[in-house]
Amino acid sequence: MFFEMHENQNYSPCLNETAQFEYITQEGLRHARQYAEPLSLLRICVSEKTTDFAKVILRFALRETDVAAIIDSSNFVVLLPATDFYEATVVAEKLRSFLEMSIGVASLNDEPHSLMQRAEQALLKAMVRGGNRVCF
Repeated sequence: MFFEMHENQNYSPCLNETAQFEYITQEGLRHARQYAEPLSLLRICVSEKTTDFAKVILRFALRETDVAAIIDSSNFVVLLPATDFYEATVVAEKLRSFLEMSIGVASLNDEPHSLMQRAEQALLKAMVRGGNRVCF
């Protein structure tokens, strides 16, 4: 599933995709906790020149159960249900093999806001270290 969470309605075919993505994230978190399943999140940054190609990669390289969203012109977030930290880093490296990108990885042990914050901090670490790498 892929969402485009832009303020500009020209980019966003759904009325409120940000709310839909947040709802899916909350439900994924609830399900993971209830059934003691892993859950991971990727924060991805690509060059604005490669955003369209990154969308294609995310649509075809992820599982049907994964949820990807574009946050702005070059930043994405991917929710990986039933995926532990190790598996999430494998997914991140697989994505990076298709296109130069910086990726932050975080896995469930907290609230979704903290999960997103930790993934964002890992992404910033990847960018500070020169980009085109996976950090956690």
